[in-house]
Order: sequence, then C-alpha cells, then structure tokens
Amino acid sequence: MSPHASRLNSGFHILHFHDELTGLPNRALLMNELDRAIAEATSSDKQLTLLFIDLDGFKSINDRLGHAAGDLALTATALRLRLALRESDLLGRHGGYEFIAVLSDVPGDPARSVAQRAADAMLDSFSSPLDLAEQPVHLGVSIGVALFPKHGHDAESLVHAADQAMYQAKQEGRGRAVLAPPRSAAIPVARSTLVG
Repeated sequence: MSPHASRLNSGFHILHFHDELTGLPNRALLMNELDRAIAEATSSDKQLTLLFIDLDGFKSINDRLGHAAGDLALTATALRLRLALRESDLLGRHGGYEFIAVLSDVPGDPARSVAQRAADAMLDSFSSPLDLAEQPVHLGVSIGVALFPKHGHDAESLVHAADQAMYQAKQEGRGRAVLAPPRSAAIPVARSTLVG
C-alpha cells in the first residue's frame, strides 16, 4: 500500500470510528472494543466494569446558550471524564450526551473497587462549573455501573444493565452512581458506596 493510500485508510478509520466532536471512540468502535475486552476477560477469568454516564443538565445548555456552547460542553465533558479514568481505561461517546467507560480489572483489585474509584472521580470532576460563553455552567453526571460477568455475559446485556442503573440514578436524584444488581432492577446507592 502506498504512503498516500495508507494515510487515506488511516483517516477513514478515524472518521468512521471516532466521534467527530470529542475525538473519542464512537459507538461502533466502543462496542467492538467492549466485545474484545469481554473475550479477553473471559479467557483470563477476570472481571471488567462498564460505566454508563449521562450528563445532567445538558439540555438547558443548548436551550439557553445554543448548540455551539453545547458542543463545547461535550468536549469539556469528554476531557473531564478522560482525566478521571486510568490511562488503560476505554472511554467512548455512546451518543448524544451519553458516554461509556470500560475499565479492565487489574490483578488483586476487584472490579467493584475499580468502579467505585472511577465513579467517585467522575462525580468529583463535575464539582466545579464549566466556563461556557464566559458563563459558569454547572453540569453533573448520573452513572450506571455494571460488572462482567455478574450483570451480563455479552456487550449488549452489560450495556443494558448499566443503562438501566443510570436511569435509576436519575430517578434517585441525579449526581450519583448506581450499581446494577444481577439481572434485576437497579438499586440506588449513596455516592461513595456502590452496593449490590
């Protein structure tokens, strides 16, 4: 393959598999990587954690400040979420103002404690306002947490469990993390205690 064709192919890959606004992996790449992480966790008998993150208060930014400010908020959110995670963790934009983080378990560190630290760091990262259009804007996050294999044995069931837990977090007052129970309705938990 010529250098020019290689650059074109690389550019196509980036455009096709990354969110144009945030530069994060898009849903297609995210689900591909989640499938790969599940296969790896299965073969090595390890756990992994999936966090489904939804922005609280985002719609009002678009309504009050316009879509350009909304785009800035999404870009700033992606950066804050990325900084709250370990370098080895995967963060992608699932769509709209939803993000997914996939955290691979590390030896001797249960997936639940990895999830707890990540969720706390994400929640803390939104304690200060964003500066948009020279106005401080407060956003928050609601987080649903699912553990593999406890809450699902494939990407679809794991995302579904975390998504349902995220909706439970919103119903319980937003700005919190909720751990999905094994294949049943989500249980609300306090911010600093993931139970399930």
